[in-house]
Amino acid sequence: MLIYFIIFILSFVLTLVFIPIVKKLSFKYNFYDDPKKDLLKVHKTPISFLGGAVMIFVFLLGLILAWVFKKTGFLDLDTPKLIAIFVGSIVSWFYGFWDDTRWQERVKISQKMKIFLQIPVIITLVLILYTTQIQWQFISIPIIGILVSLFYFIFIMNAVNIQDGLDGLAGGIILISSLGFLILSLLTGNILASIISLISIGSIFAFLFFNWYPASIFMGNNGSYFLGFLMTVLIIMNTKPGSFVWLLGPLLILGMPLFNAGYFFSKKIIYHQPLFSADRHHFYDELCRIFGSVPKGVLMNHLIHVILTASGLVILVKFL
Repeated sequence: MLIYFIIFILSFVLTLVFIPIVKKLSFKYNFYDDPKKDLLKVHKTPISFLGGAVMIFVFLLGLILAWVFKKTGFLDLDTPKLIAIFVGSIVSWFYGFWDDTRWQERVKISQKMKIFLQIPVIITLVLILYTTQIQWQFISIPIIGILVSLFYFIFIMNAVNIQDGLDGLAGGIILISSLGFLILSLLTGNILASIISLISIGSIFAFLFFNWYPASIFMGNNGSYFLGFLMTVLIIMNTKPGSFVWLLGPLLILGMPLFNAGYFFSKKIIYHQPLFSADRHHFYDELCRIFGSVPKGVLMNHLIHVILTASGLVILVKFL
């Protein structure tokens, strides 16, 4: 448990240290979100979108530290899986960074085309993980596992991305989910999943000091796609063959982003709107309007997500 504590504290402290540095670099090199370029933006002044860069840097350092603990005999980790997650994290982050910096400014493409361009990225991620047996295993047929893993990554990574629409919202949601996956991983003895969850908890907890309303830094698409990748990995690693609860439970732990995505796209279909058009009619936007402010709406989203995450854990614990 001391090793887990060290990994958590390191993730927390490094994030606190690096975010102010990255904020300054963001404005020096023009890595910021300018609200004048998008009428749907809630903030009024330019804000750095490199919170995700700090998160992945800290995450990779945490994985390296975990590998050092393994080499010294203090942790029993599957090195190939650790390497696959290390590489996959970089791939997912770079896609989000490209999304933040390239397509909006220089390559004018539609949201529908952007989803299409994700496919080779997602295939790459799935194949990297598949080589180390990180794949959906509810039905133990390899081709089905690969295809469902592809669907999971596309849907979940985008669900986390569109959840990142208000100050402190996505960070708090992923923090709660990471706590849920940490509890589940400790109960099932999954050391690698525990390490992933711990690093995420430490880094996101520190990030929220700067991202809570009014935010001074955003995670950006680079952060949301990276965190979406981690959450998908944790869901897949905790989905087991056999009982239906091992399919439902891990999904409930990430319940709010999945519910919001379903709510958002259902409204598009019902009202015959373009499926990938952006608007301010997400479930979290509706809660903000009901409760009268962003902080209250965000906290209500978090409360609902705590209930969903706890429900997933209760269901799973009964079958351990």
